[in-house]
Amino acid sequence: MAGECQIMNVSSKSAQEVYVDSHVNSPIMDYLNDLREKFAGVDTGEIADYIPELATANGDWFGICVATTEGNVYEVGESRQEFTIQSISKPFVYGLALEDNGRKDILEKSVWSLRGTPLIQ
Repeated sequence: MAGECQIMNVSSKSAQEVYVDSHVNSPIMDYLNDLREKFAGVDTGEIADYIPELATANGDWFGICVATTEGNVYEVGESRQEFTIQSISKPFVYGLALEDNGRKDILEKSVWSLRGTPLIQ
């Protein structure tokens, strides 16, 4: 979806997708478009190759997707490009652990990294 943005409401049983140009009048879209303009061309660094799936990534891919609690989804760039999430899954797993066990129980336990150093105490 390069060059386009999309707004859709996913709170209904059948989501209605509305395609609009990337200059739709919305503070959220304005911010996402600003971020895309500022960062999409950054080409510093290397594609990680220590995990085979990471090595297949295209460094030109850039997408942002924001979903609101009201069910609206705002997208810019290649937001629907499939990719491997690897370590970025950790905050989501932590969030699920908090939801399932409660903040108090999680914070009472120490979580250790593979290096043997505490991540959470």
